[in-house]
Amino acid sequence: MPYLRKELLIQSVLSQQLLNTVENLQSALLMGKMPDDEPTVLRAPSVTMYINRLQTENLDKTSVKIANSSTASFSLPSVSSFSIPGDSEETVDLRMMSFTVNPFSASDGFEISGAVGGLSLTSTDGQVIPVNGLKEPVEIILPRPSTSPEDTALLAVGNTTALQINVTSFDASLVVHVEPEEGLPLVLYLANGYHPNETSYDIKTQLPHSQSNGGELYTWILSPEDLVFGEGTYYLTVQQELQSDLAKRNNISVRITCFISQCVYWNEDHGNWSSFGCQVGPKTTPSSTQCLCSHLTFFGSSFFVMPNAIDVTKTLELFATFVDNPVVVTTVGCIVVLYVLVLIWARRKDIQDNAKVSITILEDNDPFAQYRYFVTVYTGHRRGAATTSKVTITLYGCEGESEPHHLHDPEKPVFERGGVDIFVLTTLFPLGDLQSIRLWHDNSGERPSWYVNRVLVHDVAVDQKWYFLCNSWLSIDVGECVLDKVFSVATEEDMRQFSNIFFMKTSKGFRDGHIWYSVFSRSPRSPFTRAQRVSCCFSLLLCTMLTSIMFWGVPTDPAEQKMDL
Repeated sequence: MPYLRKELLIQSVLSQQLLNTVENLQSALLMGKMPDDEPTVLRAPSVTMYINRLQTENLDKTSVKIANSSTASFSLPSVSSFSIPGDSEETVDLRMMSFTVNPFSASDGFEISGAVGGLSLTSTDGQVIPVNGLKEPVEIILPRPSTSPEDTALLAVGNTTALQINVTSFDASLVVHVEPEEGLPLVLYLANGYHPNETSYDIKTQLPHSQSNGGELYTWILSPEDLVFGEGTYYLTVQQELQSDLAKRNNISVRITCFISQCVYWNEDHGNWSSFGCQVGPKTTPSSTQCLCSHLTFFGSSFFVMPNAIDVTKTLELFATFVDNPVVVTTVGCIVVLYVLVLIWARRKDIQDNAKVSITILEDNDPFAQYRYFVTVYTGHRRGAATTSKVTITLYGCEGESEPHHLHDPEKPVFERGGVDIFVLTTLFPLGDLQSIRLWHDNSGERPSWYVNRVLVHDVAVDQKWYFLCNSWLSIDVGECVLDKVFSVATEEDMRQFSNIFFMKTSKGFRDGHIWYSVFSRSPRSPFTRAQRVSCCFSLLLCTMLTSIMFWGVPTDPAEQKMDL
């Protein structure tokens, strides 16, 4: 928590410095500017600045808009709404800033998306003219990036099919955007917790709106006051207006996009976002939010496209529609069959891995030798790294050396590609600090070449470890073409080298941390089995498909609604 507070404080200081810099630049550009000149616009990748000087009488219903840009725009009400001192010939400066991303801290649960814009009125001496409590609201248009995914559902008109809408915010407006055939009069019914119809509903509206409404003809804005039940599950049905001059038509579908949006402003006194005095306007679309506010400051909007409702209880109905939807059913069926087959293979590999996790006590240990060393040998991952040869090791310490020991286990294969083998090697006396080890093999078997990655020797009595970074081939035809080699103990500097750390971390990360790759390369000593990893991959794949259905699974034909899970 202290770290988070520090980060928020730093962000607040940087934001204030940025605003002060832009304001100073605006003041410099306004010096010598004549009233009613062309506005001055400066653009940067993340911020756009607009300044203009007008006489008070020309401030009436002024629009602050930059053509061919995705910046915030403002439309002021009539000049009588403002309390501007002086007569109509006084000059007023308009200062507008628009940011592509939120320059302020995200707090109080507000996730600001799209442009953040601010407008202020100042006198010629730079004093801010307070604007609040307006009877006519200021209109702010806040665009959003066109890359934001839209979730469009296809809904049949006139039948009992209902669109399920999950409202997750009690203080945001619900926006229902309809795309019908041109001129088609519609009636929309909304209900909380049940499917509405012509006689049973909580709220309804007729579309298109009249031209005098000034908003989108086929957009329904429901404010938090309209959604009297607050958060919860709502159902929407669409019917054709029966009293219209057009004849009732059959087999009509409309595309509907539902999202929640909220208009907020930056409260400079409290340093947070607030929605007081702002509401979502009727011109709100999936690409921009219209805010109607009674004051001037910095404004932003939150936007969230609600995903398609997924009814998991209807999953079996999907398989009953195989004749109509063979591709979907076949795809899901193949994934399930593939999962079962891979799971069987993974379980068999787990059984084989369990036999490899034992620690091997060397057969050639002297029964009178009681001083123990654990020798862990890491075979490399390169092609052909495994060996069938008989490997021998000798330890060299500052107080002596061990006898040569044959690293062999009669009950399991050792030195397989990417394998980790642990041996118990005993000596008659402690060897002291190890200086080096000697490794060699007899070049026997079908695959005699061996790539040894590293060796770890652990003195159990004093709990001391020595690392030997080998990274060498013991082969007569690969690398240095030697079968016998001495490796010195690794120093701290060797262990800190970037190449060694990178290789060891990357190797371990792929073998044990990468959920897909580790299914085939899992270390036998990992408690996370292959079968568990396969099940996680299967769950991840299904969750990805489910997410695609929720956010991008848009049906292209009314009949395809039966495919919804």
